[in-house]
Amino acid sequence: MAVILTFWRETEELMDRNVRFTPRALMASMCSFGVLAAVLAFAIPGAAVASAEEPEVVHGKLTNWTLTGSVTDKTIGQTIALPAGCTFNGEITLPGSLLGNTSCPAFTDTVTVLGLPAKLGFTLSESRAVGATITEPVAESGNFVLSGTAADNIGVTGITLFGLNISTSCETSTPVVFPLNAAESGAELLKAATFSGTTTIPSITCSGGLLGSAFGAVLTTLMSGSNNPYTLSVVHPSSTPSAPVTSAHSNYAVPYGYEGLLDFGERFLFGPTEVTGGNNGCIPSTEHPYPVVLVHGTSENEGDNWVTLAPLLANAGYCVYAFNYGEAGILSLGGRIDGINHIANSAAELETFVNTVLAETHASKVDIVGHSQGGMMPNYYIKNGTGATKVNDFVALSPSNHGTTVSGLTNALSAIESVPGIGLIASGIEGLVSAEEPAWTEQEETSSFMKALFPGVDPVVAPVNYTVLESTHDEVVTPYTNAFLNAGTSGASVTNVTIQTQCPADPTGHIGMIEDGPATQDVLNALSQSPKPYGTAAGDFQPTCTNYGVAF
Repeated sequence: MAVILTFWRETEELMDRNVRFTPRALMASMCSFGVLAAVLAFAIPGAAVASAEEPEVVHGKLTNWTLTGSVTDKTIGQTIALPAGCTFNGEITLPGSLLGNTSCPAFTDTVTVLGLPAKLGFTLSESRAVGATITEPVAESGNFVLSGTAADNIGVTGITLFGLNISTSCETSTPVVFPLNAAESGAELLKAATFSGTTTIPSITCSGGLLGSAFGAVLTTLMSGSNNPYTLSVVHPSSTPSAPVTSAHSNYAVPYGYEGLLDFGERFLFGPTEVTGGNNGCIPSTEHPYPVVLVHGTSENEGDNWVTLAPLLANAGYCVYAFNYGEAGILSLGGRIDGINHIANSAAELETFVNTVLAETHASKVDIVGHSQGGMMPNYYIKNGTGATKVNDFVALSPSNHGTTVSGLTNALSAIESVPGIGLIASGIEGLVSAEEPAWTEQEETSSFMKALFPGVDPVVAPVNYTVLESTHDEVVTPYTNAFLNAGTSGASVTNVTIQTQCPADPTGHIGMIEDGPATQDVLNALSQSPKPYGTAAGDFQPTCTNYGVAF
């Protein structure tokens, strides 16, 4: 709690002194919000923690997780794979334990016996439940350490050779033990886990008297031995490929305001690729024929940026797809801080992702919803790539169109750079940010990138429909009016909406836009097949002024 109070005290002091953030400081600030949110999430009543002195505890059931794997028998030099339909059911506690049971149907596999192809029938049955301990995260990596075993009896039920089927009743004399060792993040363990190593295949015994004993001796000679490599994986069922499903109205929880911010922080730390209601192979319906591609902002990721809009869109019957882009090696912290590489390269990643979504869904176009850089960068794709023919609606929340002064920072930095001596240092700092995280400086109002993308004429292209949603309290995109677009003579449909015109009391800022009730209602209206106009006249769209986003 002291950490939380100190954070807010320092934040208030900064605001009182009207301190303006540098691009790098802005990134660090956004990361701090994520960390703070995660801390608060564990501090609120009802969260899965024991006490301030005890580590955070996460507990969950693992229902019908997909089990896959294989064992390579070194004696015969062949790999035997588990069949489709294997599952794992159990419970996991982080930190704590993993307990559960595996189930696999009987299956057949072809192996070479004495140089001849033979089809063997197999069974796999547990001799004891899967058990493993999970220790607290290692400080350096943040990974939990899992250690345990699985033990199974392998049975041979028959052999087919030269078209002749011979039924058998054979089984390993003792269970085959598979050590389970892994070091992964909490988010990874709650989504999938893969184990590999070597195991010993013991002797094989068969029923059937003398003939059975002879057959068991043959199988033992052929298959038994040590140091046989294996791989086992358990995967959350939503992460495994399945038959595409048609979009349907869902009932996911939708967090707003500070609740959304808490989820933002949790996803930043533990689920940077988790999108509630999204990336599930959904096929668009007639009601909503275009899949929605969500494009996150600078230093954000698909997991944290869309904790509100992804489930909201899925609940409304849309097919939702999101991706991470613009990573910059180690600076991205394993996909948590994305959107920091060159914007043109990120636009190329968007183009590839859109093509993939269109191929998977068989839709003719996509709708794009973006936040911050994610609301600006698609302009590059639409204008300079193939987006003009593949994008129907483009809805931007607090986009960095026309660049930003970051509350006057870039203008002040330019003035400082002209001062002898001091200017050299300022130029060096900006150069470092530009080299390591170029998306920051490319979004400056005076950058060469912005001048090329907005050369006095906005890069809007017909027949794409553009909607820009912006808050007067945005202190990242400044002045806030830089977010707005002008159709000019393009013939494109362009609508600019100021949130406070609809809801004057809405305090939402730049980050708050992504979990703001009025703004997200505006998104749904813009994507509808018959959107109502935005204004104050009777019949125009007016969101309900509730569930406001956070004021920063």
